[in-house]
Amino acid sequence: MIIQLPPLSRGMQGGRPYKLNLFYFSNNNLAIRRECAESLGGYEPEVEKSEDLDLCFRAIHADKWILVRDPQMKVEHKPRSSVMGMLRQMWGWGFYQGLVYKRTGHKGCFFYWVDGASHTISHAFEREGGGPLIACFLTDFHLIHVLALLALISCGSLLSPLFGVLAVLLALRVLLPIFKGAKGVLEACKLTGLFYLSNWTFMLATLIGGLRVGVFLLPCSMLMSPEVSK
Repeated sequence: MIIQLPPLSRGMQGGRPYKLNLFYFSNNNLAIRRECAESLGGYEPEVEKSEDLDLCFRAIHADKWILVRDPQMKVEHKPRSSVMGMLRQMWGWGFYQGLVYKRTGHKGCFFYWVDGASHTISHAFEREGGGPLIACFLTDFHLIHVLALLALISCGSLLSPLFGVLAVLLALRVLLPIFKGAKGVLEACKLTGLFYLSNWTFMLATLIGGLRVGVFLLPCSMLMSPEVSK
């Protein structure tokens, strides 16, 4: 994601500059002009993690700057040396997200369905108003657990096997890129376990960190990229 001056963004989205709505984007990687960062007030010391998200939320409300995705950008990440190192990173990243959402000043209910295949929000329900901020980004990962829970609750009825089969089929669909890209069954099992642990660590950290500041935030699960299978 790149933050650019509006004139420089022409031609990137239908020949006209545009602004993204609040909560409508992910920003794993950020390139930002120094002038933009300074005009937004720079980094907030209180936000020790997810500081790039905080800058993006402030840029959305700025008249001079817009957020632009660059689909051609390629980014390489240095892998963590251990599983615990990665889980600590996911925890720290998630724990401060609630504070960032709190700092936007928005209140109300925001529910989104994120399509894992296209990596886009396909359905949205937004109602701004009083009360606390509730923001949920639902994916197949969440639906799998809902179906599994329904299978357990309805155990002994005819619906239980149906919910269970749907959960398994959906899980296989989510994990298909891992199975395609892994070198053997053992590696596929390791990557699946890491994917599961990382998602739960991130989501629990986000929930706890959000409740700490009076925000209910259910984050989007990590989405598998087609590049994994190449």
